[in-house]
Amino acid sequence: MKKLISIITVLMVFLLMFGCAPTELPTQAPTQAPTETPAPEQQSDVLLTFLAVSDTHIGDKYTKESMESILEYASSFDIPPEAYLFAGDLTDTTGSTKSAVQVNTFRSIYEKYGDPDQMLYCLGPTHDTPSASDAVKFRQIYRDALGEDYFKDDITDTETALKGLRHRIINGFHFFMVDWEGGNNGNLERDTLKQLRTMVEEASNEDKNKPIFVLTHVPGVLDSTFRRYPQVVCMTGHVHNSVAREDSISQDSGFTNLHCGGANYYRVDGYNRFTDNPFLDLGDIYNFAQGLYVQVDKDYNVTIKRLDGINKAVIGEEWTVGPGRYDVYKKDRKNTAEKLTFGRYAKLKVEEIGTSSLKVSFDNATAGGAGPALYYSVELLAKSGGTYRVAQKKDLGSRQVFYPNDEGIPALNYSCTFTGAELSDYAVVVTAYDCWNKSANALVYTNGSYSHDSPAGEIEHVKHESQSSPEVGEITPVAQKISFNYTSDTKTSNYTKDYSMAVRFCPNYQFTDVYLRCSSWGDTVGSLDFTLYKWDTDYQTTVQGDAVDTHSMSGYKGSTVYTVLDGAYEAGEYLLVITTPNYAEGVGLYHYGLASGENKGYISYENGKEMSTQLYFGWTNTATCEIPYKIYP
Repeated sequence: MKKLISIITVLMVFLLMFGCAPTELPTQAPTQAPTETPAPEQQSDVLLTFLAVSDTHIGDKYTKESMESILEYASSFDIPPEAYLFAGDLTDTTGSTKSAVQVNTFRSIYEKYGDPDQMLYCLGPTHDTPSASDAVKFRQIYRDALGEDYFKDDITDTETALKGLRHRIINGFHFFMVDWEGGNNGNLERDTLKQLRTMVEEASNEDKNKPIFVLTHVPGVLDSTFRRYPQVVCMTGHVHNSVAREDSISQDSGFTNLHCGGANYYRVDGYNRFTDNPFLDLGDIYNFAQGLYVQVDKDYNVTIKRLDGINKAVIGEEWTVGPGRYDVYKKDRKNTAEKLTFGRYAKLKVEEIGTSSLKVSFDNATAGGAGPALYYSVELLAKSGGTYRVAQKKDLGSRQVFYPNDEGIPALNYSCTFTGAELSDYAVVVTAYDCWNKSANALVYTNGSYSHDSPAGEIEHVKHESQSSPEVGEITPVAQKISFNYTSDTKTSNYTKDYSMAVRFCPNYQFTDVYLRCSSWGDTVGSLDFTLYKWDTDYQTTVQGDAVDTHSMSGYKGSTVYTVLDGAYEAGEYLLVITTPNYAEGVGLYHYGLASGENKGYISYENGKEMSTQLYFGWTNTATCEIPYKIYP
């Protein structure tokens, strides 16, 4: 039977080959129309996709939420990341505690989105590897906590990796991870640096146009190493700038450097303003999780999208580097970049309070070619000797980096108050500054003869003649979590026996946390006790009442902001009293001098007496107090 079937089959094939076919095949079922073979899917030009993030600082406030937000957003793209890069300062205190607790937390968050063989990281100085002499030990903490699966694809041997250099190839592209330790400038062993140069040279010789990716924490430390390799794309962190700034990409050193933005807190201008209000009263700087979504196509073009994980939005326009685009993003761009401007509908409101106090409120400027405004300069000009001179000046940090594409920014979002002002003949000038330029125009009010080249916006002038005291001021209500403040005369309070410090504040929203910045001069031995009271009449009456909540803290790291209460508290006026059970430990709290006319919406006390300086303090939804507090003279 099988032989008969074979003969029939051969006969059918023979007839078909010669254009003949049997008129009938007995017992054969009717044939169906052939199904059309689907065309093969168009192959994507994208060869590699990854996410680059820096400064997750796991262990600090809201860092778990921030890290999750940026990973979740990037993973939602049509092409999710094939690799996840972390450019240093992965944790907040591993470098001081030598504990793997925060590394384990980092790992547990990451593994919700990526696999071990997809993660690449470098370590940064201070937070990850603060000591050059113990750098190998710190790196071993990360290796042990992450486990073998995170390193099995590394090309470099363990000894080289523990010296701060790792190498991996993903989808045919070289990735180098370079650790730095021992302070902000960092260092790397000479032999290890020499080995890095050799490895980069070898990778470059494979294909001069093919991008080589490098991960290191501190910008600038490898400039001389990569100057001859324009195809290098180096990703860094450390300065906590926003990726909305156009200077977050730079090719001035002969290669491309990308700042990754950070997934912890925001600094208005990195370390450039560190001794002069670097945070500029930004408020909610922890509502910040930015990063870079990077794709490489078959022509080696590297396209970079700037991501805002909090708002789930893409920031600004894409950047593209690659063959023929190695010298596009240089400093001379600032000479031709469109300047930010105040639009015709931007509002400036000037309120005269009594005879010598002035409150200024205004809208944001529209972003220009360098990105959004970073801060605003508010100048009060008074006429002196026939000439208008700056009598008082305040800088206010822009909140635009927290609102991608200027969507959702409240009207009259910024405000400040001047006291002791001469209001008979004066002018108010508000100027915006981005990373390169000041705004093309300004918001200007004048009640005298002062004139300005290019004023803009709508001006509102209000007098409050009935105001009984010029010593009353307020802060514009905004949903903030903490206010950071530095001045050039920052001081630190030392405790002595029986000393206490306290803060009187009055949230007009329910709040859940209170924050203080503590100083222990680099050690981790200090102890503090916190007692929260509902304010009652005066200081002494208040502390004799029942406590609302208490908290104790010990072993804290200096120069760090801590949550010292964690509950749900109703709106109202409170007093937080801070004491130490052991004054001999030399613990302390940051406080700072207030500029004339400055008001932070709370009052600080030492030993029950009001201080002329302010503690470094904030609370969830920091906003105008229901009971106005006086402005400091």
